[in-house]
Amino acid sequence: MDTLKEFNKKIYDRYVLCDNKEVLSSPNLVSSQRMENMVKPNPILYIGQETNEWVNYNKEISDITLDDIEKKYDEFLIDYGTTKTKFWLYISKILDVDCSQLYKNMIWSNTYLFGNRRSRGTALLNEDEYNMSIENLTFLYKYFNPTYTIFVAGNNHVYEKAIKDFLKNINSSLNKPERNNPINIDTTNKVIWTYHPMRLNYIGEFNNTIDKIKTLI
Repeated sequence: MDTLKEFNKKIYDRYVLCDNKEVLSSPNLVSSQRMENMVKPNPILYIGQETNEWVNYNKEISDITLDDIEKKYDEFLIDYGTTKTKFWLYISKILDVDCSQLYKNMIWSNTYLFGNRRSRGTALLNEDEYNMSIENLTFLYKYFNPTYTIFVAGNNHVYEKAIKDFLKNINSSLNKPERNNPINIDTTNKVIWTYHPMRLNYIGEFNNTIDKIKTLI
């Protein structure tokens, strides 16, 4: 199996060749520089949150290196600490740690490796960019051997296929959550699929799902 650095390098090299990289953010790659050495064994793998405008685009795309991308990940989680939005409060409450300490207990990734370069919303990916995203999720799952993997994309059709393709790769038949059942759990493969914390808060399931997950981990 590749090291994290080797895997990231392969993804980066493919990203450089992407036809539409002018409209995509840089890939949201878990850093092998500092993050990999600071997270505890078998961390939670937390998947969600769009990464539009990822990495400083004051420089030309051709000048952005893999080191720049990994440094951004380290700065975001380790140096600055995550913001106390519902997305980050959710996982911090599950792990009983402050948002500034999440990097010690959690690996974070987005469902898709790429966001939009200059706008909000979900990026439109071609087949190779989509496949890179599934490969990234599968690699992180196998490489870090997480205590649990938590998807917080709900049954949003934009992400549903990607999550199902990942689940297929790990031989999981986990079903998507529904309004009357906002959290589904595969205890064999250690995967949880629930809604985005903002949605969970809106439907009154924010704390209930936290309690369910805490009993597992």
